[in-house]
Amino acid sequence: MSLHLRVLGDCNLGCEFCSFPMRDHPWDLKRSIREAAASGEDYVQVSGGEPLIAPPLELIALLRWLKDSGKTVELQSNGAVIPDYDEELLKRVVSLTDLFNLNFSAHTPELDFEITRTPGAFALRERAVDRLLSLGAQVRLTYVVYARNLKVVDAFPDYAAARMPGISWIQFSFVKGMGRAKGSESLVPRHADAAPGLNRAMRRCGELGLRCEVDHIPVGYLPEFANQHVDTHKVFRDLDGYHRKDKEQTECCSGCDFESSCPGVRKDYVEVQGGDWCRAGKIRLPAHSAGGARG
Repeated sequence: MSLHLRVLGDCNLGCEFCSFPMRDHPWDLKRSIREAAASGEDYVQVSGGEPLIAPPLELIALLRWLKDSGKTVELQSNGAVIPDYDEELLKRVVSLTDLFNLNFSAHTPELDFEITRTPGAFALRERAVDRLLSLGAQVRLTYVVYARNLKVVDAFPDYAAARMPGISWIQFSFVKGMGRAKGSESLVPRHADAAPGLNRAMRRCGELGLRCEVDHIPVGYLPEFANQHVDTHKVFRDLDGYHRKDKEQTECCSGCDFESSCPGVRKDYVEVQGGDWCRAGKIRLPAHSAGGARG
């Protein structure tokens, strides 16, 4: 599967949905190499906190070790430090990274400030995408869907297509009930409330020719896009990992058309919305086949 390698806890943004607000996780190059070596995984997601605020030469040393070990490297970042990153050092980081995964969960500066609580972060991340693309990097944008932005998620595809046409793809990722969002009904919305906007956003990406995918919401809530759901691909490829550890099928899953191709609901979502999670919205999703699709 993959290794989610958290190399440090420090971060330069204050996103209210942050799933890992652990600032007492210091950078340690040797620890990160030991963890990567012990895992045996071929795909490594270098994450944080914000990995690009690690000592640059030591971060490059880690990336070089990963590549020399035959790993595929994804670097997860909010991108805000990239505009001011040293040119030569950034070129080395890009040369050792297969994919940059940038958290980008707003289509306006005003919404971005409400989310990140950091003045100027929106413009910095726009410039970050520009700079990475100019260096030939592969860039994916991750839009975390939660209570504050779910009603405008379908505005993001048009913004991204117009402002950042060179990106590789967009992932719409339903918020995890971890970190700052743990147990929070004010941050973790019902699937039924998020699904309409998500379906519109996925549909709009198709109209614009943007590659997109969705994750962390049961497949039945987006029956039209089952083939673009991360969980569907993992189940069909018989991959083990976070999608099985953090999710479970419940009674709500019984009879769903996607029962065999969906690992279920996130456990931390059930902690917020309760065991009757698929009926909380008092809805029945459109039938996808003879059995009818329910989340």
